[in-house]
Amino acid sequence: DQNMFDAIAAGMLTVGVPSDSMNLQVLAKDTLQLGLTKHHDSISWLNRIVRFADKEAGTAYMANPPVFLFRITPLTEKEIAPYPIPIRKTRKTGQNEDYMWYTIERLERTLRKRFDRKVRTSYINPSSKVTATFGETCLKKEKNCKRDNSDAAYFFNYPARNMGPNELLIIYGVNHVQTGFATYMSISIYDWNGVAFAALNSEDDMVGSASQFIPYMEHVDKAFAIVMARDCTEFTYCLEVPYTRPGFPSWVTPVLTVRNILHPNTTAGPDFEEIISTKVMYAKLQRKLPSLKVNATDANDGDFKL
Repeated sequence: DQNMFDAIAAGMLTVGVPSDSMNLQVLAKDTLQLGLTKHHDSISWLNRIVRFADKEAGTAYMANPPVFLFRITPLTEKEIAPYPIPIRKTRKTGQNEDYMWYTIERLERTLRKRFDRKVRTSYINPSSKVTATFGETCLKKEKNCKRDNSDAAYFFNYPARNMGPNELLIIYGVNHVQTGFATYMSISIYDWNGVAFAALNSEDDMVGSASQFIPYMEHVDKAFAIVMARDCTEFTYCLEVPYTRPGFPSWVTPVLTVRNILHPNTTAGPDFEEIISTKVMYAKLQRKLPSLKVNATDANDGDFKL
């Protein structure tokens, strides 16, 4: 309602809130069932905040977020002046990450060489499930999508494997920040109850991680490969998973959520068809890991013999 927003904005200005700090989010009244009884919709806002420039200020903010929510009810009924529903910006840019396929395929072959050899105990989950993109679509279909976000591209990956003492999960793929398709990328690991164990991100954890496997490969700086293991002694880029909290026991199957936040050249998340989704390799070690010796010839010429 434009009349209501104008009244609220005028009040905010009088108490010193600058106009450039006010952000308007339009919700379609024809889609929502607005009201105060149990039969009406509940509305919530979820804010994800990362990479505080001032870490001390960030810690203080998270300890006591200065967030307040007010429901404004007019004293008298007035005619509503509805806002037009914004048209979603397109995600498509006309570009893609297809040039990274050769690097990712070579990385995958090298991972098999390192962790599988002839044992054939590895398993690759090749694709990730795309999450809902637009919240209004979920509302129209009366579905609880929860993670819909037009400003990001979210993927779920279900490795469908547990982690025993000799079992690994290797998370690998394209760092979309390095290819210019996202401003920030993270991978969160959850249990089936939705409890988060850990998170990896494009700035602190992924950069340089693929070089441990394919150091001479072209575009290796735009790829990543991180090991999840019960014991990270033998690995450089590794996420160690304890059996107790904050980790999870061996009978729990982890779930991965990959978030690719905001394409730097658009006002939307990256297009799902223009980026390469993350993969997960499961491996059960039967013996001590062989050392990996990669030279320029192995990395660039011919196929590995597995």
